[in-house]
Amino acid sequence: MSDVTDADHTPHLSTTAMWRYVRGAPWTFSWLALLLVTTIVQHLVPRSELQDILGERSTNLRHLESDPVHVLIASLLWIDGYFWLPYFFLFCVFHAPAERWLGSFRWAIVGLTAHVGATYLSEGILALAIRHGYADPGMIDARDIGVSYFLAGIIGILTYHLARPWRWLYWPVPDNATTRT
Repeated sequence: MSDVTDADHTPHLSTTAMWRYVRGAPWTFSWLALLLVTTIVQHLVPRSELQDILGERSTNLRHLESDPVHVLIASLLWIDGYFWLPYFFLFCVFHAPAERWLGSFRWAIVGLTAHVGATYLSEGILALAIRHGYADPGMIDARDIGVSYFLAGIIGILTYHLARPWRWLYWPVPDNATTRT
């Protein structure tokens, strides 16, 4: 008889645990919900219109020069691709624990610092390459959107949350283990 009672309470406990997990990282899951909406939009609009939408929100050299704040924020609201589920997994594994550990505000500061810093570093290198003839001048309008720099910064800061003996095992992992979106 107690087996039936335990089985009846299992869905309630799972739901409670899930909501506790979500409430522990409200900014992470709010952002994830916004990414779900924009991903649905990506599936609904025609391909040519989608290219325009994403192009207007790109942190490329032209937009960083003319409207940096807008594109730095807008690029965080879109994923470069059609698949949201991998982001759900990554946000649950990395962003949610980091937000719970750091607090929402510090989590956002760390991620935004990584996003802005890495964007300007990579686009600065591209600008130098264009100026010195190593890259095509058409790259000034290359599309660069997504959440990868924010995610990379959070993953980096999470390594300091690992127990000391394990922390240093992650240090030599090459930077190209994460892809740029």
